[in-house]
Amino acid sequence: MINAHTHVPMTLMRGLADDLRLDVWLMGYMMPVEREFVSPDFVQLGTQLACAEMIHSGITTFADMYYFEEDVAKATTLAGMRAVCSQTVLKFPSPDAQFYEESLARSREFILRWKGHPLIVPSVAPHAPYTCTPEILRACAELAIEFDVPLHTHLAETSWK
Repeated sequence: MINAHTHVPMTLMRGLADDLRLDVWLMGYMMPVEREFVSPDFVQLGTQLACAEMIHSGITTFADMYYFEEDVAKATTLAGMRAVCSQTVLKFPSPDAQFYEESLARSREFILRWKGHPLIVPSVAPHAPYTCTPEILRACAELAIEFDVPLHTHLAETSWK
């Protein structure tokens, strides 16, 4: 089985404020918590736990988007799983970048290091239309085209009322 959309390190935050609307949950809880606590070690530990759970459930491959995606890729290969690993880009400061230009540069470096790997397909992930400007979306698309890699994003996440 394939899990087509994950944030595997977030396994460590399972259940945190999960009964709220998406916008309140994301902007009011998750992004502030992530900026405070997410690090390469956090990402590796969360990925290891998620990989163990997925293997136990029969999942062999997943598509991920998160921060410090290099560390997701490393932990995933140690588990022997396959993944499309997508470095997140957004207009806000994130755990691994203060500015979107830094996220784009991180994405480029990640793609260059992992392209051609037998288990990992590197990718770029503009977070969502509401967290990226048209300029960021265009830059991410151009990067994906330049290296012939996937582009992973959020669309139609929830119904708006």
